[in-house]
Amino acid sequence: MSHEIRTPMNGIIGGTELLLAADNNLNAEQKEVLGIIQHSSEAMLMLINDILDFSKIEAGRIQLVSEPIPIRDLLATTVNVLGQQALSKDLDLFVDVFPHVPHFILGDTLRIRQIILNLLSNAIKFTKAGQIVLIVDSEFIEDTGRHVIHFLVRDSGIGIPKNSRTLLFQKFSMLRDNASKQIGGTGLGLAISKSLVELMGGSMWISDEISDPDFQCNAPDAVPGCGPGAEFHFKIPCAGHNYPPEECPDNLCLKSPPFSGDQVLLIKKNKLIANMLTKIFSSWGMKTEFAPTLDFALENSLKFPKRFDYVLVDSSFLLSETPETSAERRDKALSSSKLTTSAFENGNPSYVFDSFKLKELSTRVHDLKSKLVVVVSLFHRKEQAQLEAHVDKLLSNPIKKPHLFRCLKMIREKNLEKDASSSDVTSTPMISEESTFAEQFPLTILIVEDNLVNQKIIKKMLVKLGYQLEKLEVADNGKIAVEKVRHRNSAENSELISTFFQVVFMYIFMPEMDGLEASVTIRKTREISPDFQPFIIALTANAMRGDQEKSEEAGMDLHVPKPVTVVALTDALVAAHRAISRGTPRNTVKK
Repeated sequence: MSHEIRTPMNGIIGGTELLLAADNNLNAEQKEVLGIIQHSSEAMLMLINDILDFSKIEAGRIQLVSEPIPIRDLLATTVNVLGQQALSKDLDLFVDVFPHVPHFILGDTLRIRQIILNLLSNAIKFTKAGQIVLIVDSEFIEDTGRHVIHFLVRDSGIGIPKNSRTLLFQKFSMLRDNASKQIGGTGLGLAISKSLVELMGGSMWISDEISDPDFQCNAPDAVPGCGPGAEFHFKIPCAGHNYPPEECPDNLCLKSPPFSGDQVLLIKKNKLIANMLTKIFSSWGMKTEFAPTLDFALENSLKFPKRFDYVLVDSSFLLSETPETSAERRDKALSSSKLTTSAFENGNPSYVFDSFKLKELSTRVHDLKSKLVVVVSLFHRKEQAQLEAHVDKLLSNPIKKPHLFRCLKMIREKNLEKDASSSDVTSTPMISEESTFAEQFPLTILIVEDNLVNQKIIKKMLVKLGYQLEKLEVADNGKIAVEKVRHRNSAENSELISTFFQVVFMYIFMPEMDGLEASVTIRKTREISPDFQPFIIALTANAMRGDQEKSEEAGMDLHVPKPVTVVALTDALVAAHRAISRGTPRNTVKK
């Protein structure tokens, strides 16, 4: 059932995503209809996933795996999935992992990610203004030698009445935001999440009230329009370990404050999130000054003799409204049939970058010999070139602590180089990001897929990322794929080695020879030396745990379930490029 449903869903979701992302001449009404199709398709996919998971739980067929999880990396990629949904509602999404949380925990990556996604997506759905934070803490239990990892998701949303809380974790129960309006969903998400946590030996619950008084809607720094909020917790016991000292990344093993004495000006609307960032800056030895608006910063902070090493500003301050404001469009969208903010934001944007504001800020910052960092959402990436001409570094929103650390470290090291050479500080960007994804991650790709619609969707997605259409090869089944890889990657064909297939997207169910058999055959082909074995990415409409294990046993390196999205595709290509660049050995056949 999973295979039969997910295969056509891949064409619907993938095709809609491509149309919405394209720079085309669609009018607002056409884009609105596409947004409805996208939202409806995603809702259908959620329903499919929930029903399949719930049926497996009821049948006692959920099998958990235990694997090392770099918890901070997992949270960063998970937040990226939902970041745009939060930003489209003007919500701040923030993750804070306490320093003593182990670098790695042993657990089921997919299931932990699924639980966090469910809690965060619920928080975004029920929050109209303010913020959502994910906090991760841990406690070491000496008697067992294990850690108990505590995940907390706190929002400033509509809250949950006490008389409704007993129903939250029951199957097919759904919360209403008032006496008559039901928020969409299957009513299975929290029931499934709680069952998965309990299978891991843990527990899940909701707090009676928000434990942080700053989060309450009557707090001095509360965002206008926020609600009483909700706070969900889950704890799981697991083994954990840290990097060896010689391999530990700088941001995790701090021997001394890395930015001691540096000063940062933080220009941000949300004071609560600014306070959380200030605590992080303080732990790094930095001093922070807060400005609630860009005008306030220009009038009070960015004036001689004040000097900041870094000026961190949200890109929202550099936008100007078009005649149709985002509030008007949000009201219009939310009043229509189940059209979410994530859908209508794909239409004509309500804001455009204000070049005057950008130039004024850039000039003031660089006149004071400071460095300008703009926190920008993916929604604004089309204006990235305009930003890069005036800023020193772009930082993606939502802000992730490891990315923030690397950003500031790069600026600091660049400053030290300039000081040593006695050259002037300029506003020239340190790293140019004008190149396409394909130029940053060049790869030779083979697509193995028997469905013509899915072939076209994947090729169009890759072309959208900058890969040349004429260089993307396709095989209609596993047998053809084996021959193509044997011919191109064989050491005997030395003239073709420079263009050998580095990545193979391999669909599992195909005629003549399926993807599993094709992968095994490629791995066992003697003419292909280990150095020229491709990175094989499994594409399957079956999203069950056993399917991933079968892929790994067949020698595949990565597993991507259908429907394939651009985000999933780029994550897979980045992983492939990283493995190839580092010389990481390909997976081997385990059967």
